[in-house]
Amino acid sequence: MRKGKTAIVTGAAGSGMGRSIALTLAREGANVVANYLTSAESAVAVVAHIEKQGGQAVAFQAYAAWLSLERRAVGQPQRLPLAG
Repeated sequence: MRKGKTAIVTGAAGSGMGRSIALTLAREGANVVANYLTSAESAVAVVAHIEKQGGQAVAFQAYAAWLSLERRAVGQPQRLPLAG
C-alpha cells in the first residue's frame, strides 16, 4: 500500500505519535524521512530501528514550519531519493 512512497514525518525523533507514525509507515513499506529539530540522537535511533527491520529511512533536521514555507515557495515537493 505504501511501498515506494516517501513520507516526511515531523516529530519522528520523539517518543509519541510522530515516532509511532514513522515506524508504522516504514513497516508498511514507505521510505521515511525522520524530521527532528533538536533530538539528533533520537532521530538516528529511529532510523536505525527502521533499517534494522529492512526499511529505508534518513534523519533530517529542520524546523517543520520551514518545510511548509518551502513547499509553498516551490510548489509540490519532489520525491526524495533515499539510499539504503
